[in-house]
Amino acid sequence: MQQATAVTRAPAGKWVIAGTPVTQAVMLETFPENERATPMALYTMGVAIAPAVGPVLGGWLTDEYGWPWIFYINLPLGIFGIIMSIIVLSDPPYMQ
Repeated sequence: MQQATAVTRAPAGKWVIAGTPVTQAVMLETFPENERATPMALYTMGVAIAPAVGPVLGGWLTDEYGWPWIFYINLPLGIFGIIMSIIVLSDPPYMQ
């Protein structure tokens, strides 16, 4: 089981490494210079808080409701993220 975990975690880590600069680039392209501080701060707060809150929330969910709820909780959060992306993000002026 530990070998399977190691095999699947390595590609996941590569996606995270690639995703971080892409996320920041999208924010820099989307927001004008005078509005960039807020989205960058919110993103940084999420990156800082998630490693502390994630395992605690995951442990509580598995103890109280069972392990499938770790995946079920991501459905409304993912839908919320998609909706907010559609509302907030737009193409930069040079792409319109």
